[in-house]
Amino acid sequence: MKTHGSALVVILCLVITPAVAGFDIWEEGPDDDQFSDDCLSPTLLSPEVGFNSIRLWISEGEEYDTWAFTLPQDWTLEAIILTERTPGLREAEASFFFAKDGFLQCPPSVEELYGWVVLSEPDPADDLLPLLSESADRFDPPLGAGHWVWAVRCDDQAGWFGMDFKISPEPSSLLLLGAGSLWLSRRRR
Repeated sequence: MKTHGSALVVILCLVITPAVAGFDIWEEGPDDDQFSDDCLSPTLLSPEVGFNSIRLWISEGEEYDTWAFTLPQDWTLEAIILTERTPGLREAEASFFFAKDGFLQCPPSVEELYGWVVLSEPDPADDLLPLLSESADRFDPPLGAGHWVWAVRCDDQAGWFGMDFKISPEPSSLLLLGAGSLWLSRRRR
């Protein structure tokens, strides 16, 4: 009976831990151009399971800030939380959009986009993923495996934007780990 209790603790730890495990921060300031301005050559990021924060300074005008990352087969993007927006940008036309398979033209064509949202509409703490899904109707959240390219642009005004990308392992991966742990604990008896 003690073995079942310890297996349950292991399963609970595996289910709870990934939600808070990784926390990477990528930041770009007004004088620090870390994100590529070229949609065909985005900055490659390596996200982790957990929350991955991006904070970037959007310059006024034609500049795009672009980045890309790959979600492995057993990971999903659960949410994109808007964490920050310079107050004056509420009226600005700032766009956030993305495409799949590592290709994005700037300016993008609607056919290639998996989603877009005008960042002046949602409030901080809003999840952008459902808004992105509704705009193009090409996926249902959560977002699955693939190589994803992201871009932000602001036409009218410069300012800060922040987003948290919440990445989780798929539930099937966790269930397999839990079942394997339970099997091992029974085998030891």
